[in-house]
Parts: sequence; structure tokens; C-alpha cells
Amino acid sequence: MAAIWEIAVVEDGAVFWLETGHRYVACRCTTDVLRRVERSTGLSGVAALRAAEDELVEEASRRLAEREDLPLRLAYHD
Repeated sequence: MAAIWEIAVVEDGAVFWLETGHRYVACRCTTDVLRRVERSTGLSGVAALRAAEDELVEEASRRLAEREDLPLRLAYHD
């Protein structure tokens, strides 16, 4: 299961590291996303993002999977 590490609120939203089990990926969410999460959780900044961590992990993992190439497939020929 993926997890979020080191969330930081920045001028144009927030950044965090997504740990996927075998690597870390830097992720960014816009100010609009941050504000939406804050409204839905009733919290602000990092606390809001931590409260919505499951949803953020799911969305970040989905987007990461869409951008990756399929695993290498090997074919052996004589």
C-alpha cells in the first residue's frame, strides 16, 4: 500500500512524497484541490491533507499508473 510522506503547503498548493513500496514520487496538488480538501474535512493545510490521505494516495497512484509504460515483456526466439 502506498503512503504519503513529508507534506508541505506551498504558495500554489501543496507537495508531498508518495511512497509506492519500491520508490518515492514527488507529487503536487493545486491550490484548488487543497481548498476543496480543506472544505470537505473542516481542517486546514497539512492536517486537511493528512485527513484525506487515503483519497490522495488513491488518486496519485491511479495517475502514476496511467503515465507508466507497461512492464517489460521478454520474448525468446531460437
